[in-house]
Amino acid sequence: KLLDQFPGRIITAELPKLPRPEIGRIVPSQVFGKQTVFHPVMERTRETMSTPEVVKRIQRHILEHRIRIYEFFKGFEYLNVARVTVPQFRRALDALQISSLGRLWLLEPEVDALIALYKDPDDPDRVCWRMFEDDIDRVFTVKRLDKLPSLKVESPPQEIVELPRRGTSNWQCQPKNMRDFCEDILQRVRQRVEERRILLKQFFKDYDKHNCGHVTRAQLRQVLITATILLSPEEVFALEQRYNDDLGFNYTQFLQELEVQPIVEPLYRRMLEDKKRLNAEKPPSEPHEDETNIVLILAKIKAKVVRERIKVLEFMRQFDRHNQLVIARLDFIRGLDQLRCGLTTAEVDTITRVFQALLKPGFVEYTKFAAVVEEAVTTGGLEKVPLVVPLQHVPSEASGRTFLNFDERQMVAIAMDKLCQMRNPNLEEIFKDYDKENTGTVSKGHLISTLSVRRMLELINSRELDALHKGFSIEKYGRLEFDYRAFLRALHLLQENKKIVPF
Repeated sequence: KLLDQFPGRIITAELPKLPRPEIGRIVPSQVFGKQTVFHPVMERTRETMSTPEVVKRIQRHILEHRIRIYEFFKGFEYLNVARVTVPQFRRALDALQISSLGRLWLLEPEVDALIALYKDPDDPDRVCWRMFEDDIDRVFTVKRLDKLPSLKVESPPQEIVELPRRGTSNWQCQPKNMRDFCEDILQRVRQRVEERRILLKQFFKDYDKHNCGHVTRAQLRQVLITATILLSPEEVFALEQRYNDDLGFNYTQFLQELEVQPIVEPLYRRMLEDKKRLNAEKPPSEPHEDETNIVLILAKIKAKVVRERIKVLEFMRQFDRHNQLVIARLDFIRGLDQLRCGLTTAEVDTITRVFQALLKPGFVEYTKFAAVVEEAVTTGGLEKVPLVVPLQHVPSEASGRTFLNFDERQMVAIAMDKLCQMRNPNLEEIFKDYDKENTGTVSKGHLISTLSVRRMLELINSRELDALHKGFSIEKYGRLEFDYRAFLRALHLLQENKKIVPF
């Protein structure tokens, strides 16, 4: 009425309505490339999943929590007909945490579609829960494998393992400029974290009280500001496009890609290679001349027998069960190992070749070998030649470790001349105090202690002491022991034959 009374004097802002199809269909953040307000009204309505995807989500849920579906359905039927009513099926899903209020959130239309898929065709009011159980349990195994023995079961299936989280966008389908932009942001954040030694995980943990691996979008911005990582709204929005899902910002995946480490070969593989190399059969080396001389080899074994009073026949006879006087080559080598003579492979081959049985290849005449070795202790067949005087084998104590060159022999002679100046030092009593088992040998430390007590260590230097210890040592139990009896005899001979000048 006012317009009719005062035409042209009142200004109106009424404009004709235009069609706006984008309202309610496009999120403003997609248009502007950033978002600062996170009200639930501004979130996009969740789309309904297809039934096959619902089944895969349930399989993933059952796999992660190791749930046996049978335990939740067996209480609803007593006749074992493999069918339950629709309300009972819903109650079982609720017990499995599969509902609009459970851990696996499904919309009511999705639950209805799942029920429709497994409904009994003969009775629409019942659901075939056994069929549902078989389909879900395929994530673990395949039923009735006894009828398919050659079937290869993949557990869990690859499609279940690679199933993305709800609400995650397919990053490979995003525009290339968007992906490159996000990679540049990650590189900048990574550089900032490395320069300042920032532990981002602790900042996220302060907001993630239930340890679900997610924070809200507002909490993400607070974490970045607290860690002094300053990003523009467009850059933060690009990160959200990559790591957001239905639960929020997946900071676990973000930290894994941010703190990516170079791929390093596991140490276990290198350990296996070293173990194979150590356990591999070593190629036979060229035998030394002494390793093929049967006389020297038998002398080494005889020395062991004489020193430790070993009966060789006792170690070999246990392998001859039928008293054939021959044993297999491998058994003969086992018997030699029990003697602990320290024989090399070439020396063992020489012995087995010399004492090999003529009529049985691969066998060794152990009795002949034992008789030859035990000649060091006694002489066989003395009843036939009673006038023969047996001679006992005296093993040599010399070895390569106690060999003295010209300079060392000169140092030993000088050291003995210095030590024989002390008259009646009575060293034997001190040596016997250290030699508890009366073996005639002591260690190098006991030698130094004995010479120190008699104030004889002051007469010689360290090089002369080492040469003296080496010259009078014998190899015993894998180490050098000082033969103090031979040392005292040599010292006594020098003192008796040395000229005494009274002035």
